[in-house]
Amino acid sequence: MYGPISRCVASWGREQPVRRSQPPAARGRQVLYGLVVPIICVAMLGCAIWASMTVRDQLDELNPEVLPVGVPVARGSVDYSTPASLRITATAPPSLLGSGLPGTLTGVHIASGELIEAGHQLYEVDGIAVTAYEGDVIFYRTLSRGDRGPDVEAAQALLALLLPEVSLTPDGTYGAATAAAVRSFERLIGVKEPTGVFTPAWFVRVPDSPYTIATISLRLGAPAPGNGEEIATAVSHVEQAALTVPNFNGPDGAYEFVTSGRTAPATLDQGEWLFEIDDTVQLLTTALSVDQPTVLEGRVRLQQGEPAQLIPGGSLITDDTGATCVSLILSEAPTPETVAVTVLGIEVAGPVQIAPTLPENSEVIINPYESMPPGPLSCPSA
Repeated sequence: MYGPISRCVASWGREQPVRRSQPPAARGRQVLYGLVVPIICVAMLGCAIWASMTVRDQLDELNPEVLPVGVPVARGSVDYSTPASLRITATAPPSLLGSGLPGTLTGVHIASGELIEAGHQLYEVDGIAVTAYEGDVIFYRTLSRGDRGPDVEAAQALLALLLPEVSLTPDGTYGAATAAAVRSFERLIGVKEPTGVFTPAWFVRVPDSPYTIATISLRLGAPAPGNGEEIATAVSHVEQAALTVPNFNGPDGAYEFVTSGRTAPATLDQGEWLFEIDDTVQLLTTALSVDQPTVLEGRVRLQQGEPAQLIPGGSLITDDTGATCVSLILSEAPTPETVAVTVLGIEVAGPVQIAPTLPENSEVIINPYESMPPGPLSCPSA
């Protein structure tokens, strides 16, 4: 379009040669040409300007003004759900060791996964049961009437536990009452001719509590295990459990740690996470390793959520200072108002949780960056 106009203007400004010998008719045509060409050029220029204005108007219609869109502020709750990890350090208790009672194994009364406590009959040697006991004292000698000492007192306490129907006071002196209690115990474990003499080989000390059997090395018909020979190993158990929650901004209170659909309680007290070791058992699906810590990934959350307001993620404005706000539509205000808000949490593919400070029945603009005047947005101070 502009090519002909350029040529028109160029030809208009060019001086036409005049021949002195031209007749009057030729000079008239030359004058007419000089008048028509400018008129044509002006007309073409006007058409070009009109066309460009029409195209611009059509483009403006394709890009209409973006209007603000408001959605109501919803009520909700916040539980401060945050990624967390639980680091578990495990230890394996010492093995159960044979008592040294001589003979042949005629019975095995323990199984893998079984919890062993004081009074549990572990195995039998020629029909005599060997019983588990707990305590710091190790029975190392045969006890009979007249003996005294800490091991006598420990034996009396054990007999009182195993024979609740017998009245026996642990005083450290092996007397007639102690001998009678021993005879009652002998009959209980299968001794055919009770003597009233306390024999250490009747007992196996459980070195740790709780003690859950992992593996067993007893075989029926085999010689009875010697004194100090391994008869069973224990399942490793938790020695320490430490909860780590990076960059957490929730309040103190009662929380729960969630991993793979299983939960255990936790407490936040003055910035310190408290986690009970016993509560880790319900979180575990595999055996603990004693060679390296076991790390469970999950989340912590308040057991009882706190009130909050929910807004779409697109409505949140964050300015250059890191402050957060929303553009609020109020029924009594003619124009939107920018209001500072405090973000409590942001769910994945969900709404933003904010402190409940916005008026009831208010709306937030979900397209503030597109509908508000151009330029950087700034938030008022909270």
